[in-house]
Amino acid sequence: MLEGLAAWILNTYVGEYVENLNTDQLSIALLQGDVELENLPLKKSALKSLDIPLEVRSGVIGKIVLHIPIRGLRSEPWSISIENLYLVAGPLTNLQYDEKTEKENEEIAKQVMLDALEAKWKILRQDKQEWATSSWFSYGTSMATNILENIQLNVKNVHFRYEDDKLNPESPFACGVIISHLSAQSTNQDGKPVYVQDHGDVMYKLVDLNNCSVYCDVDTKLIGSLSQTEFIVAMQADMLNYTREKDPHDYILQPISAKAQVKRYTSALPLRSSSTPRITVNFTMEAIDFQLGQDQFKCFGLWNREFDRHNRRRKYRKNRPINTVTERPSKWWKFAINCHLSRIHEERQRNTWDFILERSRILVDYYDTYMSHLTEGIINQYNENRKLEIEKELDFEELKIIRELVLSRLQTENKLSTFQSHSLPKSNSSNEKHENIPGNQPGLFQRWFPGWGGWSQTSIATENMTPSQSEISLKSIDQSESDLFDVQSAVSTEIEREIMDVIQDSTENSSFLRKDTVFAKMKFTLSKGSFQLLESAKSESGKDFL
Repeated sequence: MLEGLAAWILNTYVGEYVENLNTDQLSIALLQGDVELENLPLKKSALKSLDIPLEVRSGVIGKIVLHIPIRGLRSEPWSISIENLYLVAGPLTNLQYDEKTEKENEEIAKQVMLDALEAKWKILRQDKQEWATSSWFSYGTSMATNILENIQLNVKNVHFRYEDDKLNPESPFACGVIISHLSAQSTNQDGKPVYVQDHGDVMYKLVDLNNCSVYCDVDTKLIGSLSQTEFIVAMQADMLNYTREKDPHDYILQPISAKAQVKRYTSALPLRSSSTPRITVNFTMEAIDFQLGQDQFKCFGLWNREFDRHNRRRKYRKNRPINTVTERPSKWWKFAINCHLSRIHEERQRNTWDFILERSRILVDYYDTYMSHLTEGIINQYNENRKLEIEKELDFEELKIIRELVLSRLQTENKLSTFQSHSLPKSNSSNEKHENIPGNQPGLFQRWFPGWGGWSQTSIATENMTPSQSEISLKSIDQSESDLFDVQSAVSTEIEREIMDVIQDSTENSSFLRKDTVFAKMKFTLSKGSFQLLESAKSESGKDFL
């Protein structure tokens, strides 16, 4: 059973990046609690989710070890070890556009962000007492939290490399990042590694980085097209020279070591104080030696222009011809004309009153449907289908604005009802009997706006009162008007505060970070550093030109 569970987890989460994951490679020592996988080749599409013009040419994970302390789940940390992670990427060669697949991927990404937005709101509104009623749930949640907060990560021998022989075929180049060792673990406030059980509202992490470097080799030999065996041998030999402090590459950033102490507040409530950031990082480095050659600078310039072209191609990749310009020039002329015409037609359509009216109806319809979705919990099939149709038609930014308006409305109404229940006076028994008469109960609109109707009912009821009852009624009316003024003032103040929050947070793209006044505070300490610009990156002929 444990083997099947581990295989399902690996197929679900690791299988997206690993080629032909074979669960027969899985070996689990039940007494030690070790899950170990070796020699896992990476998929060619492992970088596709990043939406960058790169694809994996060759890659392998030497070993993944997950250590589970079976006999000490609540007293010992879990550990994840990754060794010999080698990846070589190159420029994207398959530029074919699959409209159905692209739309499905966009819809999935949009729904993930919308679900995360709604889940965060539900968590903030969740009554903590409901969770406390279940001791088993509390036990499981606390144990899961301790496991996640105390996971130890150890990564050894990592080499990410980009090879390009397309931008400049006469002089192929390769850029890469090499890391000898990276570790992360939980600590106490003094920076000592410990197993944290009751962390309160603050968690401490220590990240240790050893021998991290960045290089760019010009006119070099490419290894991405080698077989897997030859590729592993070449990468291992390169890593061996790297650990022996040789210079197998033309470094832009010489190997450095650094430590980072991370302090994170885990409170679900927003941190409003400007002196209390959500995350505090103290970053310490011994030395940085940075040098850039003229030939390396040219390579980065070519790479940067290629990324710009990719961003422009993304908008018009739907009808992009497969043939080259020399093969079918007429198709490329038509493609260029249609790209401009489609943009002009879209702009003209959006500037018509018919489009504005229809879009306004859709937004109002989605507002009402989503309000019912949150307040009623279960909506009918028609509204559910309508909600999904609108979510497919609108982009994420439009949907996010409408959802935030709904959430703001619910938050305001919740605070208003709480204020009324604590501030309005209780009626006596005679008034309660009078209010219980169905014909005398004011509607919702009349309770919010008593001046817009309903006064005739009050005057009719007043005619049948005695003088003493009339005086009491007038006093209660005055008191109600005063209470209503207090409620309106509270609502007005709340609306003003919400408007100011929206104005202050309008520059942020993510609505998940806007609740904290200060999200992160970082401190960098550097012992020494150097910066050099060279005519050539080759060590034997390098000369400073600045």
